[in-house]
Amino acid sequence: MPQNVLRALLVGAAVAGVWASFAVVGGTPGVLYAAGTIVLTGVLLPRLKPKRDADAPLPARPWNKKARRIQDLETQIAQAITELSNRAHMIDELRARVRQQTANHDALQKTMQAQLVALAARLRSHESELVSLEEQLRAAPAQSSWARARA
Repeated sequence: MPQNVLRALLVGAAVAGVWASFAVVGGTPGVLYAAGTIVLTGVLLPRLKPKRDADAPLPARPWNKKARRIQDLETQIAQAITELSNRAHMIDELRARVRQQTANHDALQKTMQAQLVALAARLRSHESELVSLEEQLRAAPAQSSWARARA
């Protein structure tokens, strides 16, 4: 039941109780019963306050040490969660960078190996040309008349 309906029922019961005290009992005992009914109503009305939502934050009560401690702990937890989230994001970024650098390194290594193979082939080609030229040079002075005239 809503709180306002309960309060209205309590006030109605109190009015009926006071009326019954005066009408049925009467006299001094009736006045005492009516006073008791009014006191009981005064005690019960403040107890019918609305319940706190579970999702709502705690009310600010600076005099309550537990409430302050809970608020401090909630703040620390929120900061820790934020920091953890930031660190997880940073770790993901660093992992992506490492993967990218590894891929770049592998591509560069393949390119260098291909260039090295090409250079080795060119070196062998130049080496064979050099051997061929040396053979031609050895054969050429023996056949050349210029070389004979000089000797």
